[in-house]
Amino acid sequence: MSLRADESLYFVNVRFLEDLIQNRLTESCMIDGFILVFAAVNALDFSAFESLEALTARITGLGVGLHLSEGNGAVMARLKRSHLIDQRNGWIFFPPNDAW
Repeated sequence: MSLRADESLYFVNVRFLEDLIQNRLTESCMIDGFILVFAAVNALDFSAFESLEALTARITGLGVGLHLSEGNGAVMARLKRSHLIDQRNGWIFFPPNDAW
């Protein structure tokens, strides 16, 4: 399953993204991988990092792979500095089609 975030992630909207992903995972037990498409994400604040870390822990605990796709250079560099890249159990793809 894939989900495209169409704006930067801040404390105002990141909880919506987290709830949406959690609901999708709850609705279908057949999901073995989740792709977050970050093509339009230009910035992440501290709240977004905390939410993504919590989401990563929950998804990993369920045995579901969390994959990232199309993150721009600044966002990916920030994710790497936060160690979120190391915590997830999936891959990084530039075009989302490569993930499929």
